[in-house]
Amino acid sequence: MNKSLPIFYIFFESIKIIYKNKLLLLIYSIPTVIGFILFFSFSFISALSISFIVFLISLSFVLFFYASIIMLTVSTHRIFLLPKNKIMNMRSFRWQKCETKFFGWILLLYLLIGIPFYVLDKYYTIPYLTSINTISDMNKFIIFLISTPFYYVMVRLSLVLPNTVIDAPKKGLSWSWHMTKGNGWYLYFLIYFLPHFFNYFVIPFIIFSLNIILKHIGIYIIEEPIYIAINIFLFFMAIGMLSLSYRHLYMDGNTYKDSE
Repeated sequence: MNKSLPIFYIFFESIKIIYKNKLLLLIYSIPTVIGFILFFSFSFISALSISFIVFLISLSFVLFFYASIIMLTVSTHRIFLLPKNKIMNMRSFRWQKCETKFFGWILLLYLLIGIPFYVLDKYYTIPYLTSINTISDMNKFIIFLISTPFYYVMVRLSLVLPNTVIDAPKKGLSWSWHMTKGNGWYLYFLIYFLPHFFNYFVIPFIIFSLNIILKHIGIYIIEEPIYIAINIFLFFMAIGMLSLSYRHLYMDGNTYKDSE
């Protein structure tokens, strides 16, 4: 029987590691932030222009942005899985064999789970909710319930991702499913439910409350930068909790040399 995940330890340890490595994570995030700015800037420009050159430039920035996310994710996993002195000696933010394998797993998970959910959501769920005229909050709740089995399966298969970023023996989706047996709902709670709960309920409530309190003294909160910063933090939290879950379920007691 697999060990039970210590969810409270994983949650607070993720916060602790993020705080201890905040400068390193900030440095790793710079190319992705630049890619984000270029991506949306040229997306807006390309919408106004049909020039083929503008299209190619926009496409190159799109590819750079998504490649930077993959490299950032790989580097972040390593922060949670490897000793800091070994991380500093590794070549970070370079597309190598590890990033190619990592992207392959992401693509496979999307093909197996993301596309079926997208088809169900687009062609059945949303048209049905529109036809019965439910309120928007209820729509979100229904979509959340429908998405649960899809994301449950995804988190059960997701141990292949942190396993890829270190030089561990090659494993597959069936291995991940077996290793997460008995911990599927814990993983779902940590990696999917908790970040989304904070993002869609806790943070809006806090910002709404602060706006009510501060507007009486003439102070207004600019929400967009706060949401961006919080989503970056939640991105690191989700990666961290997945990495620590992997370390607890499989990596403890196994020692591997670092990826080149």
